[in-house]
Amino acid sequence: MNQVCQCGGLFVDRQGFIYYSDPSNYRVVKITPFTMMLTVVAGTGGNGTVGSNLDQLNNPGGIYVDTNNTLYVADTSNNRVMMYLSGSSQGTVLFTVRSVYAPYRLTLDKSGNIYVLASGYIYRFIRRAGFLKTIVSNVAFNGGMGVYSNIQLDTAGNIYTYITQSMYYTDSGIWKYSLISAGC
Repeated sequence: MNQVCQCGGLFVDRQGFIYYSDPSNYRVVKITPFTMMLTVVAGTGGNGTVGSNLDQLNNPGGIYVDTNNTLYVADTSNNRVMMYLSGSSQGTVLFTVRSVYAPYRLTLDKSGNIYVLASGYIYRFIRRAGFLKTIVSNVAFNGGMGVYSNIQLDTAGNIYTYITQSMYYTDSGIWKYSLISAGC
């Protein structure tokens, strides 16, 4: 349990608990402040093995914990986003991203909508409507523009992402997208 092979995602909640996804061990671990006690909170069903059951993960990436201590996981190699209610080892599949590939980073806005990076696109899953919408399409992704490596929102709802350079595109940096919409 005390072996961490990689850190795919990191999140610190308001109480100071640290969560990290461990893609090599197919799990998400919670670290209790001061005691440094480690608890597996997602990916418990495989005992360190890969899987696609509701208690298993396959290459977990980005994670987010909301104010209700609900955990959201970008389950990258299963092409899905999982939700784990506080204290539950059984997750719920919120949506799959089969038409694209590999959701690897995510964040939530104050309304509970989920923003996901996957294969050069940014998606928004609108909770109240229950559908997934492409909001930023990186049409040059396969042409070598670069790779989105993280995603964050500000209080005004602007999306910030970091694009890493590729051999064709050398201007790495932070990009801002402002959503202007009268509806969802």
